[in-house]
Amino acid sequence: MRPTTALAAVAALAMAACAARHDPPRPPIAKATARYAAYLESPARADWQKPDEVVAALRLHAGERVTDLGSGTGYFARRFAAAVGPSGRVDAADVDDGLLGYLRGALTASTANVVPRRVAADDPELSSESTDLVFICNTYHHLRDRVAYLRKLATGLKRDGRVAVVDFHKREDVPEGPPLAEKLARETVLEEFAAAGLVLEREESFLPYQYFLVFRRAPGYSFEPLVQAVSTVMASQRSDGDKQWQVAALLSDYLEHGTLEDKFQRPNPRLAVTTYLLYADPAGRFSLAALVFQPHARTTVHDHQSWVVWGPYSGRERETRYRRRDVPGRSFPKLTPAWSRVFSAGEVSFIDPPPGDIHDVENVNDAVSVSLHLHATDIAKQARNSYDTKHEIVRSFVQTYEPAM
Repeated sequence: MRPTTALAAVAALAMAACAARHDPPRPPIAKATARYAAYLESPARADWQKPDEVVAALRLHAGERVTDLGSGTGYFARRFAAAVGPSGRVDAADVDDGLLGYLRGALTASTANVVPRRVAADDPELSSESTDLVFICNTYHHLRDRVAYLRKLATGLKRDGRVAVVDFHKREDVPEGPPLAEKLARETVLEEFAAAGLVLEREESFLPYQYFLVFRRAPGYSFEPLVQAVSTVMASQRSDGDKQWQVAALLSDYLEHGTLEDKFQRPNPRLAVTTYLLYADPAGRFSLAALVFQPHARTTVHDHQSWVVWGPYSGRERETRYRRRDVPGRSFPKLTPAWSRVFSAGEVSFIDPPPGDIHDVENVNDAVSVSLHLHATDIAKQARNSYDTKHEIVRSFVQTYEPAM
């Protein structure tokens, strides 16, 4: 069956179902819209769009509200429906009545939480602080006066809300999407979001033809003034030693006076130590992480490949520092405890660059403890080593993080 014939059959069935419910019949889908719908729903699209991986990367939770701007046929909206569950809602917004009609005809009992909605071309028409995620896929390049549009959009985000943009790289070798002249460079998107007061939270790189950028409102979290101050220090021409002292002073002030959000103090019950990446500098100069320890939990012995300052936000944690000596003929180095100290909430520890950066940290409390760790590198990308002293094995690893944003 040809795509046009198949789409006509789908439309006819949808109209029959409406008639059975005594709803007024909808007009048949236009041929041009049918061709575009067939392209959007083509099985071949999944090869480069990777929809299931995209949805997984967005880390949605049951009960959340997602606004799919430029939802089209509901290619992603229907997948979001499963991700947020029956208690969640998917706001499927588009300017095209024909595509919205197609979506309505494709909804089933399992996608009853998808609500198609027509919007104006210059306004997403979101209620204040109403949505957890705005998703804009293959649509951003269509918008006009984009900075003004984004400012309207930002008012609809909840306090922890995000905006995800997936669109085509402006390159000759990208076979999908609009003509090259209509594509937008990734750098242009970053500049426009910054102008609208939205900051890049993270970026995914698994799509072959598209950038995948996740933004949020700025400021949004209690530690953002700390991040901004540290960024100024790390961008300066001061020596590494001076930078470390100044960053330590900034972290100490936050540990004493700041109020870390509850969401970053929740331990994963399956983990001894839960790590949240609070911020990674886009230039790779530093990163800030929160470590949440179960009672009496202890990290492995590990290094950092950079200098670090850290300190407990709540509870008390013991740091043990190790001196490393490589032994000829052995793959595992000799690690000798150099000193150990218990740090209380608000205190800060200095860790020197390699080879003086080998340590472990232990929660000495009967309750959960939380500490903040500020590294002079992007720990989301920097390979580090853990030292299994029992089996004398060195393992290289890149830190993984619990999603909280």
